[in-house]
Amino acid sequence: MIVSEQKLWLRDSRTLVEAEPSDDQSRPFEWRLSLNYLRFEATKFSVDLTHWINESDRLSRMVNDAAKNSSVSSPLIREALRSRISVSTKVSFDEIRDRIYNTKEFDQDKNLFTVTRETRAVYLACTISESDPMNEDSGVFSSGAFFGSAGFYDDNSDELTLEITASKEVLSDLIKAISSKTLDKVLFNVLISSFSYEVDDALRDWYHSRDLLVNGFSTPAALESLVIRTRGDESLMGVPAIPVDDGDSLSDNDSSNSLAANREILVRDVIVDMSELKSIRFVLWLLLGVSCLYFLNNCVFTTS
Repeated sequence: MIVSEQKLWLRDSRTLVEAEPSDDQSRPFEWRLSLNYLRFEATKFSVDLTHWINESDRLSRMVNDAAKNSSVSSPLIREALRSRISVSTKVSFDEIRDRIYNTKEFDQDKNLFTVTRETRAVYLACTISESDPMNEDSGVFSSGAFFGSAGFYDDNSDELTLEITASKEVLSDLIKAISSKTLDKVLFNVLISSFSYEVDDALRDWYHSRDLLVNGFSTPAALESLVIRTRGDESLMGVPAIPVDDGDSLSDNDSSNSLAANREILVRDVIVDMSELKSIRFVLWLLLGVSCLYFLNNCVFTTS
């Protein structure tokens, strides 16, 4: 846990070491880089659909600026028709189990960094965008994975910016849920390349909170999974889905009639007919009466 200002020495790209360990330690403790889970949930979202119509080539602009007095010039603007869907949300870290801190450079020559309570992220600003999977291995991402990054892109910002990607199908399902009136919340499981304290790694239970460090401008991150949780319609609880043949569509009246039929079938299957119970009860009383007569007759013959 970060309790006060700590100075850390970057021994290599994967290890931060305590620069000022306490006297009762046999050695300085380490913060080690690994893929760590960040789990959070969100209920409020904004959806953006971005269209690109044209684009300009910076190199072409530079060439034209250099040759602006020349009679030869090339077009600066060209067509670039494409679009992208993204979903954004902002969550307070008070609602997230783990805490994430940003390291600040203290001494560049000695590779020293500091971590304080003031460098803790207060908010998580998450954006998930539509993208194609990677077509080749790159860093921690293999071919076919959906890339992402997390970081503190402003030195004075208290937000951890998380930019992750997913397939068009995932974004479509998420947007449908957001547009509906039944969305309860979305649970995110995200992997972030970050430094964790070796003491926490060795002693903590899985449900305990911990501190994670982001060292530098940004770090790789990826969406592992998300759970879209919706509120069920209590009026339809237990009612089986209405089967619809491919290529056929039901009118409103047909749908209502089918739903009513399903409800009747459900009630008939679950609730026992009381008339049948009455018949069974009559038979039981009749058997009991016969048994009593048989017992009395045996008693009379025995006495005689």
